[in-house]
Amino acid sequence: MTDPKTKKHVLGLVLGYLATLGGGGGAAWWLYGELQIAKDEKAGIEKDIALAEVKIKRIPDLEGEVIILRENVSELVKILPNSREVNQFVDKLSAFGVESGVTINSLHDEKDRSKGKGTDAFDKVIYKVELTANVTQFLAFMSLCESWERFVRVSSFEVKSGEWDDEMSRDEVRHDIRVNLETFSYRGNEDQKPLAIVNYDKKREQLMDEIIIQRGEIKVERYDYVANPLRRDPFVDPRRRLADEKDGGLPYAEQKALVELLTNAASELVDLVAASKSGGGNFIRRLELANEIDTKFAQLKASYDGAIAANSVTDTQLRRRIDRDVLPIMKELMQQASEPDTTASLTELQRFAGDMLGLLENGQFQAVIEKHKVINGRIDASRLTSEAAIVLADIERLATQAEVAIEFEKKELKITGAVVQASGSVVVINGQVLREGDMLEDGLVVHRIAADRIEFEFKGVVLARAR
Repeated sequence: MTDPKTKKHVLGLVLGYLATLGGGGGAAWWLYGELQIAKDEKAGIEKDIALAEVKIKRIPDLEGEVIILRENVSELVKILPNSREVNQFVDKLSAFGVESGVTINSLHDEKDRSKGKGTDAFDKVIYKVELTANVTQFLAFMSLCESWERFVRVSSFEVKSGEWDDEMSRDEVRHDIRVNLETFSYRGNEDQKPLAIVNYDKKREQLMDEIIIQRGEIKVERYDYVANPLRRDPFVDPRRRLADEKDGGLPYAEQKALVELLTNAASELVDLVAASKSGGGNFIRRLELANEIDTKFAQLKASYDGAIAANSVTDTQLRRRIDRDVLPIMKELMQQASEPDTTASLTELQRFAGDMLGLLENGQFQAVIEKHKVINGRIDASRLTSEAAIVLADIERLATQAEVAIEFEKKELKITGAVVQASGSVVVINGQVLREGDMLEDGLVVHRIAADRIEFEFKGVVLARAR
């Protein structure tokens, strides 16, 4: 039988061993847990490394895409104006107005862009425009706005139709129009600096072909408006002139232009007649006015007769304008007989004759003829003094000399040789050997043969040709 003390000793050893074993086992379990955590972290790091390696491999491709996009971004966002261009849009609208023919009466934007940018990449701006235009002009204006290289949209418009006067053509009717134009200001990365790419310039050169290819694919669709002035204005009643146009004639715009020409010419004649009757100026000025009246009246009558004969003006209102503003003036001028001027003085006639002589001596023969028309047949010689009558005769003589000189200038005279000598000079003209006093042709006589010129007598007037 075992000693109780021995049993107690063995039990203590067993208990001590178990206690030691329990402590070691706890430590082992703790170490195992830490090992598992380390393995999990390692797996996560390896996964991150693998993902990073994949991303690193994609960096060249991503850099290429960024470079291509960055080089083409100006083209991609070209349709969206920046803030500076939006501010300049007022000038652009004014230019569109001039090009299309519209009259811009007022223009203002709805948004104050000076109060801050906010967080949006785009800043919407609405312009309200009030203008006056016909339909063709308005359509051209809208086309210019919407076909601009930047984005502009006509969001709405209102039309107050214009009044159609009886003396207007349809294309002259202009309407009051309000238009809302909408655009966006593109901010982009105005507050951010782009990320730097190492060796950017070199990489850009390597990608230039792709940049150019993609840039060529960027297209801004445009619509080219073709004006059609013959298209009916939907804001004008088409029935108003149907009765007037059924009889034919020129198109209304041409009829109106012709009537404007006739009425303006008649009005000018009224002013000239009033000036001639005022008594102002010398008699030469009065004669000039009388001559101008005769010339313009002849032109007016020819235009009127041609229009009536061709039945060019068929519009009722336009015919009424002719009857009211043109015919009475023509009838009055036709009934008035030109009376000769009796106020010519000797001094004024002498000055007039001196002017004609100066023109004649300078070889300005046609100017002499034109000046003579002013006085021709407008002075009663029987009412002049004897001295003044002599000067008037000199004026007529100068006009005749100018007419003869013009006729002489038209003659072909080929001078091929001449001998000047005291015993008798000779000249060869058009193959004929002639002496002074010989007749070259009917009415043309060799008057004198000089070293530097040959003088002829033609219809009583001595004229010269250089050798």
